[in-house]
Amino acid sequence: MFEKLLTSIGIESLEINTVLKTQQVHSNGILDGSVVIESGASEQTINQIELTLIERYDNPDERSQFPILDNELQTFTLHVDRSICENTKEIEHFHFNIHELEFKTNPNKLILKTHAYLSHSVDAYDEDEIRLID
Repeated sequence: MFEKLLTSIGIESLEINTVLKTQQVHSNGILDGSVVIESGASEQTINQIELTLIERYDNPDERSQFPILDNELQTFTLHVDRSICENTKEIEHFHFNIHELEFKTNPNKLILKTHAYLSHSVDAYDEDEIRLID
């Protein structure tokens, strides 16, 4: 099984990594992955972690100020108000059923956005592309 580190967010003594089995997914397949949380020398509280799958496409309205639009296809939420003890590693698995999603266009790539909401910290997020194949 090939695993690809997609996103890494480091906040204070906490590191959150989004790992996928592959960085491409079939249009009628399943996108599988894991969120790996590693704490450092102190306990941290995670309010939640959201993984959002996004279709990004050109805006057909030429008069709009926004040339690119985002269609949020599905959001997966992990860790609602959870404390992570010091020097621990936790792994949470997730999957998105691509064939169940409603696209506005026929995209060849998707965006996976990882957003971490943490107590006493600025929220952090990162987003990366996933290739969509037929």
